[in-house]
Amino acid sequence: MKLFRILKIEKARQDKVYDIEHLKNCNEFWDTQPNLIAEGMTIANCGRHAGGIYIGVNALDQMPLIVAGKGDKRNFQTPFSEGVNIRELEELGFLKFDILGVGTLKIVENTIKRILKKEGISYPTHSQVREWHRKYLHPDAIDMDDQNVYKNVFWDEKYCTIFQFAEKDAKRLMKEIKPNCFNDIVASISINRPGPMSLNVNKDYINNKSNPDKIQYKHPLLKDCLSDSHGTMLYQEQLQLIYHKLAGVPLDDTDGVRKSFTKKDVSNKEKAAKERDELKIDFLKRCKDTNGIPEETSSEIFEFMQKLVQYTFNRSHAAAYAALTYQCAFLQTYHTDEWVASCLDHASTEKGKAVGKEDPKAVTIKEAKSLGYVLSKGDINKSSKTFVVENNEIIPSFASLKYVGKTVVDEIERFRPYKIAEDLLINQSGTWRHSKFNKRALSTLISLEALDSLDLVGEGKQFKHYKQLHHVLIENYDLLKRTSARKKNNDVRAVLKKLIEESIDMPDWSTEEKMAMQQELAGSVDFSLIVPEEVQEELYKEGIVTIDNWTPDSKCWAVVSSVALATTKTGKPYLKLKLFGESMKEHMCMIWNYKGTGKGLKQNDVVVAEFTGKTDFGFSTFPNKIQKINKDQWLS
Repeated sequence: MKLFRILKIEKARQDKVYDIEHLKNCNEFWDTQPNLIAEGMTIANCGRHAGGIYIGVNALDQMPLIVAGKGDKRNFQTPFSEGVNIRELEELGFLKFDILGVGTLKIVENTIKRILKKEGISYPTHSQVREWHRKYLHPDAIDMDDQNVYKNVFWDEKYCTIFQFAEKDAKRLMKEIKPNCFNDIVASISINRPGPMSLNVNKDYINNKSNPDKIQYKHPLLKDCLSDSHGTMLYQEQLQLIYHKLAGVPLDDTDGVRKSFTKKDVSNKEKAAKERDELKIDFLKRCKDTNGIPEETSSEIFEFMQKLVQYTFNRSHAAAYAALTYQCAFLQTYHTDEWVASCLDHASTEKGKAVGKEDPKAVTIKEAKSLGYVLSKGDINKSSKTFVVENNEIIPSFASLKYVGKTVVDEIERFRPYKIAEDLLINQSGTWRHSKFNKRALSTLISLEALDSLDLVGEGKQFKHYKQLHHVLIENYDLLKRTSARKKNNDVRAVLKKLIEESIDMPDWSTEEKMAMQQELAGSVDFSLIVPEEVQEELYKEGIVTIDNWTPDSKCWAVVSSVALATTKTGKPYLKLKLFGESMKEHMCMIWNYKGTGKGLKQNDVVVAEFTGKTDFGFSTFPNKIQKINKDQWLS
């Protein structure tokens, strides 16, 4: 059951939640709906539409509510369903809206703000953002036939958070269509759904677009109705137009016909079927009376409509989606840095995340890399509250780091640039430098190796590695701070020098320790710690994909998480591996017919495999189809 949020009209009464008894007595209207509410009704396993809003006058008096969530996430919801199979709100006369694409609109707004900042407006106002949108991005102002946009994004499959094109199937379809006009985007959004794809509408559209002279219409008047979609029926409005052109029904009267054709209410199947039978008789008669169309022809046209109309899309809906899609593609083409940075910022927040799906930040970074960007580490002198994207470099923001809040970043930006280790602690006079940029925040930046611009760490430099830097500055932080506060013997620089000398032989953190710190402090792991970028690039050139992108005909690579020897029910040994790719999502793999001691595999080894299949239990393969690679040899 899908539930809809209530638009809070009477704020003073928004905490009042009515029970069923109130519902049954609040309005005579409910007396006409005896089957709507059962006595003592309970609701189990309910969900909520992401952008469903019910709008009404005195909503809290007219609608029973349930409460979902707690604290700041507390929401009022209707107990009624409004979906594909069951429609209750509309039947009861309530007005509801599905407001979609809000996240993308926020990305567009932030992109425009970045563009305005680049043009010299330090703090863009909402009215300035709207004015820029009106002048350069509004559908009335933008060139919707810019072939550079179509080729750069859709032909070359270069997508970074383009609205409606997150999934591979949508991208593949668009590459096959090779769009060169706005109508092609509208069509692809309408086609890329299970119904039309199962009927091969995609193939019909592509073939007809490539061979316009070979399109055959069952009646010449159909060309006026279907020419915009190359002879294929994609939109509900086309059904209405067919009724208008062929059967002579006034356009104002065709919406009822559309509803009869597209009804999917499972509780009224028989009624809907009977209505369509009556519609067919009426359609055949009207076509003959209006245009002299033989019943045999009009019957074929009706069957054609009935076959496809269940899966047709609302064209105005698809066009609105397509407009936003094109705007995203336009911004990516002509304001790439600003667009990519805004996409990354959105993906790094809670609003950009979806439960049960791959980490959106990792996905967006992968998409940005496909556009030619290189991901660098966060850096004390370069990072800000938001992602910085310039000169083909992505500099992560401080926003998602533990213990590095807004006030810390404000202070860091005020004291930048940091040039030497002492700058992290004291002023030139020797007094303690920071109040907000404290021990915990500095510990985070050191643990995440975010001080490379100071050129402090490495062979032959002031610190041998970041663990030594962390030991000197963090584990002795209180000592250094007390030293700076003394009236005598307050030379922090001398204490620093001594601490560095005493810790010169300290070993570095292990890869596992670095990964654990990154996961705890940044919420994600730098995958290049395990598989260097150069190795990933070489694997990609060889056509070997990460296990996250496995297809039945692909060879892929993965990292070993764990290795265990197991036996089948019949006592045959097999090797059970846990593998992961760039997304850090674990995949189970069984190596059958195993005879050995583990192929020498251990945690964090990189393997290349040809999997013989995949089930709910994981991947399967055989010993001769999986091998460990030597990362150094691979590069040589």
